[in-house]
Order: sequence, then C-alpha cells, then structure tokens
Amino acid sequence: MTANGHVRNLTEGRPLKLILIFALPMIIGGVVQQLYSVVDTLIVGNTLGSHALAAVGATGSTIFFMISFMLGLTNAFSIVTAHHFGADNHAMVKKTVVNAIFLSAICAVILSLVGIYGARPLMELLQTPPDIINESVIYIQICIGFSVAQLAYDVAAAILRAIGDSKTPLYFLMISAVSNIILDLVFILGMDMGVAGAAIATVISQAISAVLCIAYIIKKYPIFHISRHEFRPDFRQLKLVTKMGITMGLQSCFIAVGEMAATGVINGFGTTVVAAYTTGVRVEEFATLAFINLSQAFSIYAGQNIGAHKTARIQEGFKKIAVLIIFLSFVSTALIFSFGDDVARWFISDADSQIESVVSIAYQYLCTSACFYSFLGMILLYNNTLRGMGELGIPLMSGIIELLSKVGLSIILASIFGYSGIWYAAPIGWMLGMLPSMIRYHQGNWKKRPDKIADAYPE
Repeated sequence: MTANGHVRNLTEGRPLKLILIFALPMIIGGVVQQLYSVVDTLIVGNTLGSHALAAVGATGSTIFFMISFMLGLTNAFSIVTAHHFGADNHAMVKKTVVNAIFLSAICAVILSLVGIYGARPLMELLQTPPDIINESVIYIQICIGFSVAQLAYDVAAAILRAIGDSKTPLYFLMISAVSNIILDLVFILGMDMGVAGAAIATVISQAISAVLCIAYIIKKYPIFHISRHEFRPDFRQLKLVTKMGITMGLQSCFIAVGEMAATGVINGFGTTVVAAYTTGVRVEEFATLAFINLSQAFSIYAGQNIGAHKTARIQEGFKKIAVLIIFLSFVSTALIFSFGDDVARWFISDADSQIESVVSIAYQYLCTSACFYSFLGMILLYNNTLRGMGELGIPLMSGIIELLSKVGLSIILASIFGYSGIWYAAPIGWMLGMLPSMIRYHQGNWKKRPDKIADAYPE
C-alpha cells in the first residue's frame, strides 16, 4: 500500500500506539474546532451580555439539527473510503471521492435554503424567548445559509482521515481558528455588528479552512488526482453510499431532535436558564472531546481493518481504547467537580447582573452530567466501532432509544423537578442507548463483515 504525505496505514503495527498517534491531531483539532463556538461565546457574553449569549446559545440545537444529516453523509464517505483504502483498492477510493462531491453539492443547496427559510419557524417551535428570537434567527440564517464552507471542509477532512491523515485537517483548522478570533474582534468590537458579526466571522473562517484543505489535497495526494473521464458519479456505488449516508444522517438527526426537545423545555424557564445551559454545554464540549475523538478515530481504525479482513486487530484495539476512554471519563468528571464553576465564569462578564445565577445553574448541570461521562464514552465507542465496520442498524436503534429517552424524560422530569430534572434526561439516554450496541458488538457477528463488504461494493 503506497503512502503519501501524512497517510497512515492502520492495518499494521501496534494498535494502541497507532490509534493514539492518529487520534492526537483529532483531539487537538477538537479543541481548535470548539474555539469557533467558544470564542463567539466569550466575546458575545463579555461584550454584549447574557442576553446576546442566550440568543446565540438558543441556536445550538437548531443548527446541529440542520447540519446533522450532512454530518451523517460525511461520516458515510469516511467509512466507505476507509474500507477501500484498507483493502488497498485505490480505484474505489477515487469513485467514493467523486460521489462525495456530487452528493455534497446537492446537500449544500438544500441546506442553505432550509437555513434561510426554516430558521424562524424552528425557533418559534422551540418557544425561544421573544426577547432573543430575532437575534437567534439572524445567527442561524447566516451560519446555515453559507454552510457550504463547513460542508466542503468536513467532506475533505473526513476523506483525509479515512486514509489515515489526521494532521492536515488540524493545520488548516488552526489557521481558521486564528482567523475566527481576529474577525470576531473586528466585526463585534470594531464594527459593532453584534450577533450577526459573530456568525459572519465563523462562516469566513470555515471558508478559509475549506479552501486551504482542498487546495492541499489536490497538490499533495496523487490518490485523489481524478481525470475528466473519472469525474462522473458511479450510480451503483452512489446508491450504496447514499443509503449508508441516510442511515447515519438519521442517527445524527435523532441526537439533534433530542437536543432540540431539551432546548425547547429549557427555553420555557427563561433567559437566565438558557444562558446557563449554553455555558454548561460549552464547558462540557471541552471536558468530553478527548474520548469523543478517540472513539471517532477508532471508527477509522475499525474501517481500515475490516476492509483488510483483520478482525482480531479490531478486538485487540477495542479493549485497549475502552480502558483508556473510561479512565479519561473519570478524569473529566474530577476536573468538572473541581473547576467547573470557575471555568463557567469565563463565559460571562463580571458586570452582568445575572452572573451568579448563571454560573450556579451551569455548575449544577455540569456536575450532574459529569457523573455519567463513562456511559457517554462507551456508547460513543460501541456505536463508532459498529459504524466503522458498516454495521449501521444497531447504532440507529441506539439513536432511537436515546432520542425517546431524552425527549420523554426532559418533559417528565422538568414537570416534576423543574429545570434541574432535565439534566438527567441525556445521561439516562446514554445508558439505555448503549445496551443494544454493546450486545451486538460482544455477540461477534460483525466478524463476517469483510465478506459482506467485498460483495457490497461493486467494481
């Protein structure tokens, strides 16, 4: 198997070392990616106040819902590419890339229209407080209306990671993060553009990372040099990839709908609780990104090795990564209890009259959720492992269980315990949703996947 640039063959060598080396840039990239939202939150919260912070925070679940199907497609491209790369089938890698381009172009147009025209109806459906809904709608319309930049980067990065290159996407994300910080200061502080300025800064920064990443791929990776006669969709493979993308897109949608339902319930408790939840989620994104990215890295590892018919390597790697993820989840929990309230204060101006209430509620949310991080880490590992091997049915079932738990429990527990009851909805969903994926993995039927994959992807 030939390699160029930062391409990494994950089918040979010591599993734990390989996965850690591959995952490290993804973890760092996760930190950088969070800077997009965190910088917005810090600058908005400290310059425009908790009112504007709540307006941006209220958009989180809606934006995630709108891009969730797109994320499913990019994950499908990554998995299929990893299968073919693991099998050393570069011709099929090229076909996957071409199909990814065509599908992504269609999705970009649809998503932009949904963002522009669907923002207000969705925010009204979620009972967004009247005093912040206009700013929330503007933020969504800008971010999703120009989401082609994010889609282009996500597809390029997913394909690179599938062939073992997790470094290149990181480099361009770091450039983008610096751009985002500078543009935030220019648009919000310098030009007084408010929430709209934060959205514009994020879009431009995403466009920078997308253009640079694609240009680098074209220049540095011969495996992706596609001739004119090769640049046409392969409808047989396109059908299979689309089916996989729809399944994975639905999984992402279920998570997003659950988050939207929780947000809708939280919105009913007023702007202070919304701001606190927004702050807590931002802190939690950092607390959990290590084991989230480790599980995503293992998905690529599993995909390459299932394509290479090396199921024993998957089992060996899974055991070691599971131990590491559980250890990291305990570390994250300890850090949340020790420093969660102090970190939450970073997101609110000291001059804000609601700072103590916001921090107190945010810390309560963080401590409740942190007690269950080990379940979050394991449901991610089980589901990403099965997805990486092309086993999509059980993770979809897991997503449905998680959705029903989060939606139902958010409503029920809020009516009994108030907003603090909502904090338990997601953790209970993690525990229940993990069960089918855990059973499926340990049954071992996935070991037959290599033969099924060979039959599924026609030359």
